[in-house]
Amino acid sequence: MAELSELMRQLQEKRPDLAAASLSTYASALKRLKKISPEYEVGKIMAFLKTLSPPNARNHLTPLLILDQKKWKQHFDSFNESVEKLRVQQTPSANHEKNITSMAELKRLIRRMKEDIQTHKLFSKQNINLTQRRLLIAYVSFVLLMDVTMRADSNSIKFAKTTSLSNETENWFILSTGTLSLNKFKTARSFRRRGMLPLLIRLKPKTLKILRLFTQNHTSGDYLFSINNGKKMTKSQHSTILTGHSYRYLGVRLGVNMLRHLILSEFERGNPTLKERKDKMKRMQQMSLETQMSYAWRT
Repeated sequence: MAELSELMRQLQEKRPDLAAASLSTYASALKRLKKISPEYEVGKIMAFLKTLSPPNARNHLTPLLILDQKKWKQHFDSFNESVEKLRVQQTPSANHEKNITSMAELKRLIRRMKEDIQTHKLFSKQNINLTQRRLLIAYVSFVLLMDVTMRADSNSIKFAKTTSLSNETENWFILSTGTLSLNKFKTARSFRRRGMLPLLIRLKPKTLKILRLFTQNHTSGDYLFSINNGKKMTKSQHSTILTGHSYRYLGVRLGVNMLRHLILSEFERGNPTLKERKDKMKRMQQMSLETQMSYAWRT
């Protein structure tokens, strides 16, 4: 623990703005590399990194780059180039292959969940059991993610009836304006540097209609989605609800990452205009058009 704390201190000294989660991840990577070479000898470290996949190797090199950019920049760039080549040639992994579906099937999943919800009149019921609540969360989440293809940050959306009840430090669904106000997500720091936060996204009418139905009776506490007395769901809990219900209805496990690939692949097949791509970038919280396009599978 003392070693890890010291590594975190060294990283923070070089990069005071590092997020807590990144700091912990990078310190753990450094601890692993220290076992390979206590002095971070280039030859020994590079020999080890070449046994890893290019993305994993680059992730291990990132904290070394923070500590000594001059020493590691060239090596980092070589792995970075390999990673970008893989992104451009994006193909489904073996795990993705067994869970790949089509947009038509995804829409069928949403339709079937909607039919079950309507049969049992779940939107209008104030008292529902946990199984029914999970179904509602799964349905509303899939509808929302089809519109605004977030990462796992969708579990942290708070609910406010008006803009005055929100703030610029959290993610919000604001009922009165029908918008998402996003402040905390993977690429938020890049948006903040450009003065683009909060990122305001107006929801499509169909999405907004369903969220309004949901929030009438089924939002408790501060968060849009909760299953335990208004407390925020963890990313793991939200993911389990999504993959569990997609498996129940379709026989495949659809999580947020799979949805991003699926939706972007379908989007790119339609030969979108530059304007359409820029709008999609915003709805996916992306800064780079090249990064966004790399989500589309080349199949």
